[in-house]
Amino acid sequence: MAKLETVAASLPRERTLAHPADVSSSQAVQAAVDAAVKAFGRLDVMVNNAGTLTQGDPAGISGADWRKVMAVDVDGVFYGCRAAIPHLEKTRGSIINTASVSGTGGDWGMSPYNAASGKKCR
Repeated sequence: MAKLETVAASLPRERTLAHPADVSSSQAVQAAVDAAVKAFGRLDVMVNNAGTLTQGDPAGISGADWRKVMAVDVDGVFYGCRAAIPHLEKTRGSIINTASVSGTGGDWGMSPYNAASGKKCR
């Protein structure tokens, strides 16, 4: 949180809103989008950039670790798009989904991340 506040403080106040959110929560993402629209009166772009990974042999990765990666890397993109689209339709704005080259091939010990990144590369 301190890093976020430091970066936000270095940016123009009239164009900056720091609103941390857990992207694996639909409600948190909706609240972040709503806060941006309230602060600026509109939404022009949504950048889905959050990501996490769990490393290990696929046979040893727990279901909870798999779900955590999917919740952030896949569900978060869906929640961000869903929350932003009604506002972006009004402004003819854009959505930017970032991904990793890990989605185009496999990395040893990163199967959940590879799977999640592949979903975003298409």
